[in-house]
Amino acid sequence: MKNNIKALAVLMQYDYGVKERGPSFEFVNIYLPLCDILGKENVLLFDFYDEYKKNGKEAMNKKLLRFASSEKPDISIVCLFENEFYEKTILELKNYGKTLAYFFDDPWRRDYVMKWLKHFDYFTTSDYYMLRQYELENIQNVIFCPFGFNASIYHKKELPLKYDVSFVGGFSPYRKWIIEKLKKEGVKVNIFGRGWGGENNWISMEQMVDVFNQSAVNLNLSNGIYWDPNYLFTALKSIKALK
Repeated sequence: MKNNIKALAVLMQYDYGVKERGPSFEFVNIYLPLCDILGKENVLLFDFYDEYKKNGKEAMNKKLLRFASSEKPDISIVCLFENEFYEKTILELKNYGKTLAYFFDDPWRRDYVMKWLKHFDYFTTSDYYMLRQYELENIQNVIFCPFGFNASIYHKKELPLKYDVSFVGGFSPYRKWIIEKLKKEGVKVNIFGRGWGGENNWISMEQMVDVFNQSAVNLNLSNGIYWDPNYLFTALKSIKALK
């Protein structure tokens, strides 16, 4: 389906801004699907983090506003990271169309989200319980947007089974705790991701899809909020886990 809506996607093109790591989650799962829906000619990409690293915060914010002023998008979809934007920049984007903040981890970045949501026309949450919390607080500009996937990238491949159990994701004390519990039960987990050490500490997007296809079980281990009392007791022994 194509239409005449023009969208400005303000996001990192590469994973955490590092080209060698390949495309970012938001590029693959927000920008590319927008191109499928609206037509690539109607989706404008502004890689704010690349501009931020090259030219600094002030120059990046000014360039974004010049770009929006010139293109006049119907909607600007912004995937915030840390503190690269000025509040006045986001407010000024409203002069050219609607604005939406796409949040990935609002359950555990609560203060950060609350700071920014009031500056946008709309914002998203992928968490049902957070949606109910916002409604209880009478926050009305929230859109429930659970994570989907880009079907042109994540698809079934005719690959032989290689792993009984796999996990793709960065290291965290909670994830390590779960994997060690499985190991004690005789379950070997093949791990791919940053921070684990070893030769498989990083794989490309294409390799990740291969791992999914070659696994009997692929684990989805949250890195957000965890309330298991056994883990919390264990975390008291680790400064890194407490942080």
